[in-house]
Amino acid sequence: MPSSNAKSNDDQETETSHRLLRGGFLASALTLLSGAMLAQVVNVLSIPALTRCYSPADFAALAIVAAVISVVMSFATGRYEFALLLCDELKDRAKVIALSCGLGIITTTLVTLVAIGLWIANLSWMPIPFSWVLLTPLLVLACGIASVCNQFQIASGQFRRVALAEFSMVVMVAASQLALAAWYEANGTLLILGMLLGRLTSMILVARGVPRFLWQHRHDLEYSGILKIAREHKKFPTYTTLFELVAAAGNELPAFILRIYFAPQALGYFAVSMRVLEKPVQLVNTSVSPVVLRRISQIRDQHQEVNRLLLRMTALLFLLVLPAVAILFFFPERIFEFAFGKEWSGAGAYAKLLLPMFAVRFATLPSWTGLIGRGKPQWMLVWTATHFVVCGLTMLLFVPSGSAETVVFAYSVGAACTHFFLLALNMSPPTRTFQAAPA
Repeated sequence: MPSSNAKSNDDQETETSHRLLRGGFLASALTLLSGAMLAQVVNVLSIPALTRCYSPADFAALAIVAAVISVVMSFATGRYEFALLLCDELKDRAKVIALSCGLGIITTTLVTLVAIGLWIANLSWMPIPFSWVLLTPLLVLACGIASVCNQFQIASGQFRRVALAEFSMVVMVAASQLALAAWYEANGTLLILGMLLGRLTSMILVARGVPRFLWQHRHDLEYSGILKIAREHKKFPTYTTLFELVAAAGNELPAFILRIYFAPQALGYFAVSMRVLEKPVQLVNTSVSPVVLRRISQIRDQHQEVNRLLLRMTALLFLLVLPAVAILFFFPERIFEFAFGKEWSGAGAYAKLLLPMFAVRFATLPSWTGLIGRGKPQWMLVWTATHFVVCGLTMLLFVPSGSAETVVFAYSVGAACTHFFLLALNMSPPTRTFQAAPA
């Protein structure tokens, strides 16, 4: 049984973390945002070097494994790690960490068995190399533990450590992928291995202090206590996991469809063009969302005023993105060939096909934040489900055409329509009370 001295230390640590979260909120938010933005900049700068080392088929391999990881991570830990921010007592945090990591290990085991089964089956429409069987479960485990430790560091007020881990991960991914291509013959497995090394780097940085913390609270890690914590926070696997699973499935569906029905080169072109187009969206979203969320939280009871704010922001962002859209529309192949190498001019054609989705998504960025700030989390699930269904059906409808370009354009138009729908959801009457959106 812990001594009273240990309890007082726990209370002191808890109060310290709460004070950090309360007093330095703005500084903490800026630290996390700066880490994320620097990581995105490094990611963008690394693309031209990587495309000169790796082929479209190599990027297709990376894209399909990344898609699998994204979907699996939506439920790997039950998303219990988000409960760390709600735990006042340190012993409860220890139980949540043990629960989340335990679920992550179980999920890793299941993924390993499935990967071995697919490798043995040797499916003609998606052959699984043995290297994927080894690397994919390790990625799931590394991402799961990193996610849990990341939330623990945030709950403890260690924002600089989280930002450093995010930045270091991206640097390690790019550096290892380039180094591996220099030492060995470039292939998709090396890209996946580089991603694993980056995730392991992030995991090691955010896991600092976690083993010691668990050891100090080892007497609190009883099975009955962990089960009780699981029941208390069952909303996370029930609601948050469902939301994230639908969202991940909708985002990664194009990668699976293109890989199943078309040559790997098509997925490689699509993956790189999406990666290039997504970075401006992510950078602007990182900068704009906190400002919009803060303003909406101040005026959320004034429905018409919030509508005007969202429409003004949408119009402004649309005007900002128009020049980029015009340049990419007229010179897509030349731009991609110059930036990424002669082998990637085809990715420029894919980028042109994705312009409708890119332009509308960029312009409607405040709409997603609007649903959070106006207390409409239920509409977030409605939209993600609609996005999944519409994009999936539009792509599958044009698969018989035999043209990957036609399927990609159908996806682009379908996704653009769903983002118009997202804006429309914001214009609907507000809910009575403010509710926190799923993490």
